[in-house]
Amino acid sequence: MLLTTSETLNVLSRLVRKKKGHVQATVCYTTSEFHTNEKFVKMAKQLEEIGADSICIKDMAGLLRPYVTYDLVKMMKEEVKILFNFILTTQAVRLQWFT
Repeated sequence: MLLTTSETLNVLSRLVRKKKGHVQATVCYTTSEFHTNEKFVKMAKQLEEIGADSICIKDMAGLLRPYVTYDLVKMMKEEVKILFNFILTTQAVRLQWFT
C-alpha cells in the first residue's frame, strides 16, 4: 500500500521532470506478517509505473539480514527495471549501496 496516492505522485513526478530533476521514491523496510519481500517488490513496481527514476529501500532499524537482503535484491532485479539502492543502518554503521 502506498502512503500517498498515485495521483499525487504523478503530479509530483511531472513537476520534478519539468525542472529536469530526478524522482527517487522510497520503500521503508520493516518486518511483520504483512511486510514480505513480495509486497516490497510490488510497492517498488508500482512506484516505477508511476514514474519514479529510482527507488531507495531504507532499513533505518537495521532489520534486514543477509539472506533476506539477497532474496530481496534478486527479486527486485527480476521485476524492477530502474535503479534502486539501499540505505541500511546498523548499531554502529550507516551503509549505502547501489545496484
